[in-house]
Amino acid sequence: MTVWDDPNREAVGVEPIWTGAGVTVEQQTAPQPGEFDPSEHTVDEVNAYLEAHPDDSDRVLTLEEAGKARVGILGG
Repeated sequence: MTVWDDPNREAVGVEPIWTGAGVTVEQQTAPQPGEFDPSEHTVDEVNAYLEAHPDDSDRVLTLEEAGKARVGILGG
């Protein structure tokens, strides 16, 4: 499934408005080389990173939700 599907516009043969249509969540949030990847770290390491880098928390938590989805990171 894509994130920005626009079935109404596609049904009449019109391109979706958002130019990123067809891009999956994984493609949007995949860590770039050198970026922190929570799947490569323990729960304690990820939580420490999140505390030290609150500006990157949305991206890291999205990766965690799409990956291991550990309760110790995401909460209950």
